[in-house]
Amino acid sequence: MTFDKDYTGTKAFLIARVSDPSQREALPAQIIRLNDYAQKLNLDSELFSFDETAYKDDRKKFQEIVDKIAHYRGKRIAVFDKIDRFTRDSSSEVVRILKDKVREGNLELHFPSDGLIFHKNSPACDKTRLGMGMVFGEYYSAAISDNVKRRIEQKLHDGEFPGFAPIGYRNAEINGKNEIIIDTMRKPLINRAFEMRRAGVSTRNITNEMRRLGLTSNTKNPKPVAHSTICNLFKNKFYYGVMTYRDKDYPHKYQTYITKSIYDEIQRISENNCTQKIQKKTQYEFTFKGILKCAICGCSMSSYTHKGRVYLRCSNAKGKCPNNATETGILSQIEPILDGFTIDENLARAICDELNKDAIRAKELREAQKIALRAEYQKLNARKSIMYEDKLDGRITATQYDELVTKDAKRLCEIDDELVQLEQDTGAAEITTSHLLDLASRASELFKSSKPAVKNQILRLLVSNLKIQQKRLQFNLLEPFAMLSNFNDCTTWLPGLDSNQ
Repeated sequence: MTFDKDYTGTKAFLIARVSDPSQREALPAQIIRLNDYAQKLNLDSELFSFDETAYKDDRKKFQEIVDKIAHYRGKRIAVFDKIDRFTRDSSSEVVRILKDKVREGNLELHFPSDGLIFHKNSPACDKTRLGMGMVFGEYYSAAISDNVKRRIEQKLHDGEFPGFAPIGYRNAEINGKNEIIIDTMRKPLINRAFEMRRAGVSTRNITNEMRRLGLTSNTKNPKPVAHSTICNLFKNKFYYGVMTYRDKDYPHKYQTYITKSIYDEIQRISENNCTQKIQKKTQYEFTFKGILKCAICGCSMSSYTHKGRVYLRCSNAKGKCPNNATETGILSQIEPILDGFTIDENLARAICDELNKDAIRAKELREAQKIALRAEYQKLNARKSIMYEDKLDGRITATQYDELVTKDAKRLCEIDDELVQLEQDTGAAEITTSHLLDLASRASELFKSSKPAVKNQILRLLVSNLKIQQKRLQFNLLEPFAMLSNFNDCTTWLPGLDSNQ
């Protein structure tokens, strides 16, 4: 390589990189050649070296170095040992940034081992050499990727897991081969965790017990075991002999902790506990839940219990509002209305048929929503292992991985809340003809004897636009009950209402 100009004092960014395990031993040799090149040209050099096979975050750092080169003021050159050390992706942002600076005449790219200097006025042959070098680099990178995929497929076929061992196991090198073996230090605690779960102990209590006993994560920097780790412990098929990779199950060759029957037993326990949890969350029902508004500010009126009594208060979503009342006081204003209803059997049957059709459609919609949410939940859970493999393979950085995991964890919590809400929203209770006739003949008595959830459904059937102002109830009767009601003296029931009532 001959030099047509003097580079003395020129700022040089020396960049040594390896991106494949087979090239690690070449990194020191790159550094030596780059330093020799800088001394030969009397460059004001700054060296950057990256072993991207060990530190995936170095790819982000490389982008930062490129930005530093692009924003440097003054004469500068970027020196790579070979063209394929520049990049193996001709469409990358790195290539675009540096080539733009070359076209502007503010940067030169030097490749000592290839004998190439690329600058603004480079002849066509040099431009072709650079382009061909990058093409061959891309081909080499793609070939390595194909080989890795084929190797992973072979490992899966042989019952070998191509990833990080779950807690209770550890990755080890035996006779020059990567293996996964039982973690003898953590084995007693993992067995104890399975025993506790089979006994019906909650995952939260198991987590607390495992922390007390000293169980830590099997990460590079071990920390007290997290609740999510314990939850995943009981969901992971690996412990009975099946490994999941990219949403597919494969039998593995490693020692197991439990049998398939024990795994199924634990899943049934988890499912039962989840059902009980939902039932516990939904056991409190209120008569005016979801149907009562504040007439002052328009916000919802919330129900709560205190010393055995039910109270109503404004949710204050738009600011502090003093509106409040007792449930008993509001119910006393509704019950007299029910005494005025009369209805024949044919009309009752027609009303019930229509209402129950709506209830069935609403139930079908809720079931479809629950199926969709559960499918999304399973998909997000399965994506965890895929994202982890992407991080290991360098397709995403550790920072991107953390962001994606946090985002998915948040969505999983949202799905859990939505499922609970759908379980709470049981829809309209089925109204039979006899029930409706009973409602007409002894509406007040039936209403008083019903549970809060049934009262809520009756009110949804009878009235709309329920509001409270100064402890007085305002509402509209729905058809056909408005026609059936005997309004001999409305003002007795609803004093002070406006003309719309």
